[in-house]
Amino acid sequence: MHPSLFRRLPTLCGAQLLLLVALFTGAAPTCPENPKTLYPPPSEDPVPYQEGSFTVVVLPDTQYALLSSDTAKFDRQIDWILDQRRSRQILAVVTLGDSTEHNRAEEWARFGRGMQRLREHGLPTLVTLGNHDYSDLSRRDSSLFGDYFHDPDFASSSVVFEAFDDPLGPAVRHNYALLLTIPDETRFGVNAGNNVGLLTLEFGPRDEVLVWAERLLSSYPDHTFIVATHTYLYVEADGDPTTVARYDAGGPRVQSWNPHDYAGMPPFHAPPSPYPTYPFDLLDDLGYPSGYHGNDGQELWDKLLRHHTNVALVLSGHVYHPRATGHLASRGDRGNLVHELLSDYQLCSNCGEGGHSSVLRLLEFHPDGRGLQVKSYSPLGGNWMIGENDQFSLRLRD
Repeated sequence: MHPSLFRRLPTLCGAQLLLLVALFTGAAPTCPENPKTLYPPPSEDPVPYQEGSFTVVVLPDTQYALLSSDTAKFDRQIDWILDQRRSRQILAVVTLGDSTEHNRAEEWARFGRGMQRLREHGLPTLVTLGNHDYSDLSRRDSSLFGDYFHDPDFASSSVVFEAFDDPLGPAVRHNYALLLTIPDETRFGVNAGNNVGLLTLEFGPRDEVLVWAERLLSSYPDHTFIVATHTYLYVEADGDPTTVARYDAGGPRVQSWNPHDYAGMPPFHAPPSPYPTYPFDLLDDLGYPSGYHGNDGQELWDKLLRHHTNVALVLSGHVYHPRATGHLASRGDRGNLVHELLSDYQLCSNCGEGGHSSVLRLLEFHPDGRGLQVKSYSPLGGNWMIGENDQFSLRLRD
C-alpha cells in the first residue's frame, strides 16, 4: 500500500475503507469517529427544535439523487420538508447547484416536479445553478433550466422577486433574490429585524452580476441576507480535510474544481472584464462573450460580500469529497460577522441507511435573532448527522 494511502484512510470511512483494508490485510475494520460524522448516526434529533425559530432548508448537490428514474432519495426529502413545514416553521428551501448531473431534460423534469410540489404548498424556492446545470458555461446557457422554471414560480404575494436582467438572454433569470418577512415576534440577523433576503448567484459569477448584486444589497439595508452560490468554499486547506478555505485561484495551494478551471472561464490572470459597471456590451475587446469572465470564492468575497454589513451567511456545495462540509467565520470591512458554510453529501460514505446524496441541511434561526442551529438529516435513512461539521451552533451577532 502506498504511504499516501495510509494518510488518506481517515477520509475513507465506510465502504471505501472496508474494501481497502480487506484487500491489503484481510481484516474487518470498523470506522473510527471522525469530524465528518459519527456512525451510525442517531434516529432522534439530538438538538430538539426550539419553539419560535424559523427554518431554512438547504438541498446540497442533488445530481446523483436524480440521475435515474429512481428518485426515492430526493422524493423523501421533499416529503419530509412538506411534513415538517409547519412544526419547524420552514420559511424557504435553498438549493446549492448541480441539480442535475448531465443537464438532461429528464433530470430537470425530476427536479422540477419536486420544486413544484414545494411551491404548490406556498414554500419559496431559491434554485442555484452549478457547473453541471449549464449547456454552455461561456454563454451561461441555462435554457433547460428555463424549460422548467419561470420567474413567477419564485415569488408569491408575500415574497418580492428581484432578478438580474442578463444581456446574454437566458430564458430565465437565474441570478435572483427573494425578499421575505418573518413573524413579528422573531428577530433575525445583523439588523435584529424581521426582513430576510435570499440571494442566489451563478457558478463563478461574472463581474456584471456582482455589480447588480452590489446594488441589490445596498437597496435593502434592512434585510439580512443569506447568499447561495455553487462554488465558494473548498475542503482540505493546508492538507487538512477538517478545514476549509475559499476557492482562490491566486492563492498558494492547488485547489480542484475552481471556476477558473472550467471551459469558458478564464485563467486567473486573464484580463479583467472591461465592463464592470452598466452599461456593458455583449462582447469584450478579446471577442469573448461577457459570460466568459467569472469569479471564484475569494474574488466574490473581496469584490462584494465583505463590503456589506447585511450579509450574514454564504452557502455553497460543489466539492467532490467524502468530507465536503465545513465552516468559516469571517469579518466584513466594518467588523460584522459573516458565516460561510460548505455542505455537499454526494460522496458521503457515513450518511446512515439513506446513503450519499440523501442528506439535507437545516438552518434553524432562533427567535432572539442571534442564535443559529445547523443540522444535517437524511429523511430516507431517518438519520441525523452529528459530526462537528454536520451539527453545530453559531452566533449571528456579537
